Amino acid sequence: MNSNLVIHNDEDRDKDDFPINGKGVHIHLNDGQGYVFIPLYSNFFINVPEKAGIKFDPKNKLEVNAAVDTLINILANGFYDKLETIYTIDLTDECKRANKIRTNGPAKFLVIEMYFDWINKWLNYLGNVFNFEFKLLVYAKYKEKIKNDLLFLETGLKEINAPIGHVKFARKWLKETDSNMNSEGKARSSKNDYREAGRLQSNIDLKVRSHLKEEDSKQIRNILIPLSGKWNRTLIMSEPDFERLVLYTTQIYETGKLPAGCERFPRTGTTVEFMRKTMHLVYLNINKKHKTSFISLLHLFKQLENTSPSTTSSKFSVYTGSYEADLKKMIEY
Repeated sequence: MNSNLVIHNDEDRDKDDFPINGKGVHIHLNDGQGYVFIPLYSNFFINVPEKAGIKFDPKNKLEVNAAVDTLINILANGFYDKLETIYTIDLTDECKRANKIRTNGPAKFLVIEMYFDWINKWLNYLGNVFNFEFKLLVYAKYKEKIKNDLLFLETGLKEINAPIGHVKFARKWLKETDSNMNSEGKARSSKNDYREAGRLQSNIDLKVRSHLKEEDSKQIRNILIPLSGKWNRTLIMSEPDFERLVLYTTQIYETGKLPAGCERFPRTGTTVEFMRKTMHLVYLNINKKHKTSFISLLHLFKQLENTSPSTTSSKFSVYTGSYEADLKKMIEY
């Protein structure tokens, strides 16, 4: 198998450079021996060799996963540059009027908006030429990569000049695409023309959604991991307590509630503010859901026994100084 860039035959293409047949329908390319490849063309977002593509055997799961990984690496390459760049272009007055652009100078466009529009077109193409499961698999792996990149920014592990509005736009796109994927999956599963095929489809979708949930659980652990280390050379939590914290937090993500019979946590080796802000980052990562349950989780800690839940709720996002700086200077693993 070769999931690297390989030369492919030239075919008719639509305006977005995806191959089509004579009727204008999206197609994939093949070599007549069972191998298919996904074509790639250089554009504003990527630079690849002329007539390049990713070749794989669609019947071989290992090859499919390797091909998807290669595609994700190409599509997500340079994400930080796209996140912080604003593209300016001089437009004629006629063009500005036609597109309702009100500016006397050059028009400004967020590259991140154009980039995600391009990613949407990729997902649409893959769904058309393969199937929904393949499209969902590509999105799951792409989402994992982008969420990790955003997490590095939000925790201070990566520093770039991206305006906060650009980061919020990226988060919004992930949230909307999650919703669109779920809606499409439900619409497909509701069709009962072929019941046996429907049951098979449901099983496949469940496995892919399980992959999505697994990746989100990994993301939660990554955010909480500082609480497993040392704060100013003092151990924050024991390993069993940390694993219990991860379990409780994951339960909130999956059900919206704490599990029954939760045990309290002893006093930790860090500050209330650091614990609270770390939990707030998890809350942001799951699109600001289940705040009340997160507050209840924090109040399982002995350090908050003399603090009211309403106070914790009002100060949930508050942090004195720089969380990112403390993460670098105070935490040891």
